Amino acid sequence: MDYKVHEAIWIATAIMTYEVFGEIEHFMLDDISFKQAGIKKRAVLYTEKNIDSARISQ
Repeated sequence: MDYKVHEAIWIATAIMTYEVFGEIEHFMLDDISFKQAGIKKRAVLYTEKNIDSARISQ
């Protein structure tokens, strides 16, 4: 699949959030904290375009 960069970032973050939600019995917003490198590593699975770190921070 080849999504736009911003779509790939949102998809990656949504999936990562879902994974955390499934692992923690009592889910709190503090449990959701992802590093740019982790998001980028996941987002490259959804796009062939280059993902700049600045795009992740937006």
